[in-house]
Amino acid sequence: MCSKLFKAMLTAGLLTSAASVLASPISLPGGPLYIKYDNAEQYSNTNSIHTTDANGNAVTEGNWGVIQVASISKGVILPPPGSDIANAGGSVFSDGGVGGHQITGIFYGTNSITGTGNSTGGVLDLYWQDVGVASIGTELTAASNLLKRTAQNAYTGYADPTGATMTFLGEFFFTPGCDSGGVNTICSGVIPGSGSASSYQDVNTAKVGAWTTTLDTNFFTLDALGAGLVPPADIRTDSNFSTNGASLWNVAGTDIIGLSSRDPIRAFATPEPGSLALVGLALVGFAFSGRRSRKQA
Repeated sequence: MCSKLFKAMLTAGLLTSAASVLASPISLPGGPLYIKYDNAEQYSNTNSIHTTDANGNAVTEGNWGVIQVASISKGVILPPPGSDIANAGGSVFSDGGVGGHQITGIFYGTNSITGTGNSTGGVLDLYWQDVGVASIGTELTAASNLLKRTAQNAYTGYADPTGATMTFLGEFFFTPGCDSGGVNTICSGVIPGSGSASSYQDVNTAKVGAWTTTLDTNFFTLDALGAGLVPPADIRTDSNFSTNGASLWNVAGTDIIGLSSRDPIRAFATPEPGSLALVGLALVGFAFSGRRSRKQA
């Protein structure tokens, strides 16, 4: 009886383990990646956006927003190496919509340099959702959605730093590279309105997520102007932003405006065979349990 109970518990444990593995975030393939996402954001050239940090302290910032990854594709390295990555096709991930698998996140903590379109600082947090609830196209349709931002790094349905509703993938610091000055982390030729911007990000290895090691490759060794980038960056981002359809996130009496943007991201990943190995071990466990049962029968 005890033996049968033990075998039942072992089989149940293996089933739970395998299900957990299969429900975990996708493992990124090694090599260059091309990522597309959409976002909804607010911008203030005078850093007039008020929120609270993770410790409950009042802070101000110039730009923040929530993001939803639309797709991840395999990329191709452009010459010279370390400068850029283009889309090579070959799907890695496609957003599953509400109820499906989703990759979402929040960026925050940038400081606008008043009178320019440039900024310093900034953080991006990414999350995996097994059963997603995000629909980025609806966020800008109501000012009341701003209440879903419960802290600087938290927004219901997109970013949950408690880990209760989604899996943390990684945190990325905005770093210099958009010009050769070594200070700006976001460069834009215009004060939003509408226009484009470029930036680089670096993995925060002190805050480990499912993709931290995978994306910590220091691939981008050249800045946006082709000069050497020291230290190198892990991710390169270009964004195209617009005020169209975003006015409900404007704040009357301030320079805070709503924006929507579509941003191609480029990254280089190292392969992660670990999850496949765990699935293999679980299947071996099932086979072993089955053989034992047949022999004892």
